[in-house]
Amino acid sequence: MGGQQSRLLDSKQRKNLAGRSRAVVKNFAPHYRRQYATAYVKHIITELEQREGAVTQLQRRPVDLLRGEKLLEGTLPQFQDQRWSERRLLVTGDFLVESSDIKEDPQNVHKNKTRLLLSSCDICTSTQEYRLLWDRAMQEMPGAADFEMPNSPGPFDYPVFIHHPYRPVICICAHSEDEQLAWLSVLRNAMRHHSTAILRQNSFQGRAFLEAVRHYRQEKGRYDSGVLMLGSEEDVLSMVVMEDVLPGLRSQVFPRLRVARNRRGAAWGLLLAEVFSLVCGEVSQELHTLKEHEAQGHPLLDKQVRLNLDQILTVQEHITRKMRGQMASVIAMCVARLILPSLGSICQELAGALHLAFSAAREVFTDACDAIMSARCCGCSVQELTEPLTGLPCDSSPSGHCYRQLELIPDRLAALQDRFGFQGAKGIVLRAQNALEQLRHSMKSTQISLTLRRVYGRVLKKLDHDSVLVQTDLLREALVQITLPWLLRELEPTCKLELLQYEEMVFAEHSAVIHIENIYEEVVLESLLKDINSVLRDAPSQYQLSLHCSSLMCILNSLGADHRTGQQTPSSGSYENVPFTVEVGAESKDEERDDEEESEYVNVATMPASSDDLTRRSHQPGHNMHQWAMMRESDA
Repeated sequence: MGGQQSRLLDSKQRKNLAGRSRAVVKNFAPHYRRQYATAYVKHIITELEQREGAVTQLQRRPVDLLRGEKLLEGTLPQFQDQRWSERRLLVTGDFLVESSDIKEDPQNVHKNKTRLLLSSCDICTSTQEYRLLWDRAMQEMPGAADFEMPNSPGPFDYPVFIHHPYRPVICICAHSEDEQLAWLSVLRNAMRHHSTAILRQNSFQGRAFLEAVRHYRQEKGRYDSGVLMLGSEEDVLSMVVMEDVLPGLRSQVFPRLRVARNRRGAAWGLLLAEVFSLVCGEVSQELHTLKEHEAQGHPLLDKQVRLNLDQILTVQEHITRKMRGQMASVIAMCVARLILPSLGSICQELAGALHLAFSAAREVFTDACDAIMSARCCGCSVQELTEPLTGLPCDSSPSGHCYRQLELIPDRLAALQDRFGFQGAKGIVLRAQNALEQLRHSMKSTQISLTLRRVYGRVLKKLDHDSVLVQTDLLREALVQITLPWLLRELEPTCKLELLQYEEMVFAEHSAVIHIENIYEEVVLESLLKDINSVLRDAPSQYQLSLHCSSLMCILNSLGADHRTGQQTPSSGSYENVPFTVEVGAESKDEERDDEEESEYVNVATMPASSDDLTRRSHQPGHNMHQWAMMRESDA
């Protein structure tokens, strides 16, 4: 976060840590190369199939970042590096947070400017909340519970604490409760933006990296990876390195430090900050070298995949069928014994929080529309009329309530820590908040003119449809994130040892892109998804997915379509991006005519002409993949 190094480590210890950091990246590299090739094959398949995912009705546009614009700025007391100073804080439209010391050199503040790194941080506004975060971080350090809280030398009653597990504490003090809430909101939005950097890329490279991290940790017997998947690639891999070096720091380095007993907690925090800074530097260099190497080999990989795609798919399908036949019963029994008894309760807890948040977002939108319709429209431009809609920032009081509802999820899932060893609730919250932000942005992108009263119901109908799609997608993704690692751990003694027999089925020339462990995990995921979809389909009334959407049953029934027909949507193998495809019935002819008449007033995506047409576009038959590949090669 831009602090000074404490130099608690001697040169030998620093050299040893640098070597361990490089060793972790070196051991991680084979996993990354395998997952990169696997993810690229799936990327090419998706490109050739031109498969569509969930069919939304509102106009979907990316959330724009206002680069260069100021979101919030102010001069506040800031505690950093064990001291208070007056600093000017600036948050830009792309969520960069800059801090400048204005007292030391007010004419050249850029010389002492630092950037606050917020990925993976927890941000709170009370000493009690921060102490809970600290106690949680120190629970494995007996005797280090005493620490020096950032006490203010002046009458500042509105603090905002920024806590990172491996960086020094930062505290800023606002001058009023409204200013405190403003900084809390914008800093949390910045934290969410930076913590979900890889997921928002939605690229095969990002998916390959996360899968490589997961496989690297599973190789060491660690399956609870959700807590580490936040931030940039450098952040994630640095957290993995810290996971490896922490035991040595606790047992060997920290006990040798000569510090007063009431300063042990502060000394431990400074030690972690110094180690993490060193690790980040080494990981950044090694990861850059690894990415350059992969970029150089990409043209050869692309040529190999495109020329041999037909053979690659044939081998994969053969192994999948054989593996499914031999392991299906064992996997199904394990799911029924360990997962199914808890699926319903988990789904209900998650759905409750999602329903509250999305209902609140709908209410904000409808209130803004009501304000437009209740105003006198004569002589007003479209821009003036729609200002209540386009001015719905995510940090406004009504909109902030939507996001705060999703922050209830960790409390609702607290029991899963003991049941499944799940620690990724924060990732689920951030993913849901991103999805809610995208849906709200789609609301604001819908251009409504003077005839809003005429099209108001149709817009709400499309909003409710998309809301159900998003909530169902989030539910299924979260259920997979929670249960799949536990299932893989339980199946390892019985199923994973049998994978060696399938290695001989892979031709030597395809060994770089076909990996048995990935196929095995897709078979496990396929079996798990059948039961998850069944839970979502068979009891929709329990999970409060619907706001006012009449097509809820059609959407939920489509979740079981693949299960009933025996077709399974190809999976990426990553439970960070679980596939989601639905079939939606056609609107009535009267509504289609209304859409055509309203198209000059509302810029929204129209429904397909028929459900058959949508089915053909959403479920491209997998056995036609070879024809797609051959057509692509012939065109080339």
